[in-house]
Amino acid sequence: MNILPKAREQAKQQLEVAQRYKRLFESDDGEAVLHDLFRNFFMMRHTYNSKNRDEILVNEGSRSVVLYLLSKIKIDEKKLMEIISQANDR
Repeated sequence: MNILPKAREQAKQQLEVAQRYKRLFESDDGEAVLHDLFRNFFMMRHTYNSKNRDEILVNEGSRSVVLYLLSKIKIDEKKLMEIISQANDR
């Protein structure tokens, strides 16, 4: 059994999905959504809560989704700093 064609097809599909993410978040609407995600899902503040361990886990889960999106769009450092600055201003 030759798994190479299947691996190539999976890689092609992953690339297409990554390109869709990138196109989406490079648009004006996508950038606004990214700013909102930064503000609301623990990219701009810590997830720690000394009184509730379960809340920390939920907060980290929320944050990990934003980190996943950032890994998909491979945003450059300059653009990331711009988004952080704008998210702080809003």
